[in-house]
Amino acid sequence: MNEITKTNKDKAYELNSRILACANAAYASLMESAKLLKEMRDTKLYIEMGYKNFEDYTVAELGIHERQAYTYIKPYEELGERFLQSNANLGITKLALIAQLPSVDRNEFVENNNLAGMTVEQVRQLVKDNDAKGEQLDMLADERDAAKEERDEALQDAEKAEKRIAELEKELEAEKNKPVPVAVSEPDPAEIEKIKDEAIVKAKKTADKELKAAKKELEEKHKKELADAGEKAKAETEKALAEYKQKLSDIDSEKAEAVKRAEQLEKQLAVSSSAETVKFSFYFEALNTDFNKITESLKRQAEENPETAAKFKKACYSALDIMKNNLDKIGL
Repeated sequence: MNEITKTNKDKAYELNSRILACANAAYASLMESAKLLKEMRDTKLYIEMGYKNFEDYTVAELGIHERQAYTYIKPYEELGERFLQSNANLGITKLALIAQLPSVDRNEFVENNNLAGMTVEQVRQLVKDNDAKGEQLDMLADERDAAKEERDEALQDAEKAEKRIAELEKELEAEKNKPVPVAVSEPDPAEIEKIKDEAIVKAKKTADKELKAAKKELEEKHKKELADAGEKAKAETEKALAEYKQKLSDIDSEKAEAVKRAEQLEKQLAVSSSAETVKFSFYFEALNTDFNKITESLKRQAEENPETAAKFKKACYSALDIMKNNLDKIGL
């Protein structure tokens, strides 16, 4: 039994050794295949074999498309020989997925995950998740960098402002302490004469202007006074003439009335038998006529001078009283 077990153990180690040898050979073959494919693509030696492009070469000679050939080339380019040698056991497909990660994340990705025990799809999903996380980190890093840049710019602006304020304060203090220059110069005699002449001419013009204005005002005032005086004299003359004409008319009326009374008196004397009767009629008619004239005169006087008219009216009452008393003394 022990002999059989020993034999199986030996077989197990022998088989393992052969597997490791094949695996190492496969890993080496994988590395060498990637390296050689890259060289063929870069040097374009496939043209020497009659192929127009790398795609035609891979299809005809290897039975794979150019895209599949890049599955070997890209891990070699991105990961490097050392990384490929250390992780060749993962297979070319998983290595191609790892090559998609940022270079700083690859070693940590391999160390933190049991990639050998995962399927290709699981590794692909893990790579996607890592990319998403990386994008978020990149965004945060960009925001952090932008904030830092803004802060640095603000600090620089503040420093510049403080420096400028200090400079301005220094300049202001220097201006305060600076003596004020006073320029003193002797006046030019010619300039003084010129100023005097200009002042005299200006004063003369002003005086002439004011004199002309005063003369014009005086002439207009005199004309107005003459016009007013003429109008007033004309009115007074017209009034006096009207009064004179009225008096002439009154005289003519009185004359006509006297002639009329004389004619009547002559007629009465011719027919009357008593001279006293004729005289009484004459005097009584004259009294009525004079009384009517006095009344008309009082009316006009009342319009012109009411106080004087009142005095005249009172005198008329006194005269009437005297006349009444005299009549009462006649015994009839």
